[in-house]
Amino acid sequence: ILMLMQRETGWMLDGKSSNEWLLESIEAIRMVSQRKIVVRPHPANPEVPECMKNYNNPAMTEMSTKKNLLEDLQGAWAAVTHNSSAILEPIILGVPSFCTSDDCLGSPVSHKDLTHIEKCHDSFLRREDWANDLAYAVWNTREMESGVVWKELKELI
Repeated sequence: ILMLMQRETGWMLDGKSSNEWLLESIEAIRMVSQRKIVVRPHPANPEVPECMKNYNNPAMTEMSTKKNLLEDLQGAWAAVTHNSSAILEPIILGVPSFCTSDDCLGSPVSHKDLTHIEKCHDSFLRREDWANDLAYAVWNTREMESGVVWKELKELI
């Protein structure tokens, strides 16, 4: 189970520290699963989270040593985040995902309840409409300069 960490600052954690979120999430997962948990820090905060320094079960919970997210996702049972865009990659690759925040971009196609992590392969959340919605919301500079963006958006105002 791959835990995708947040930046430590900002509004993304709903008033919690990343350490609090991680510890609470690991505890929720441990209530139902004994799968290995790998914690991948956010690139802006690459240090080991404080709660991991004294974690009592290093054989079952460890920090990622992989160079990139794709390597961490190989063989992952699921990916978990609060509100990190890093969850988009596992979703697109078909790895079951969990978002603990409804504000996360991946939330519409992710599971919410970590106590269901052992059953996440029982149901597949459709990604096509979600991916199309994301693609429709992305514009390149050429489209902006040519007026395509304004033409599409002015009808929505």
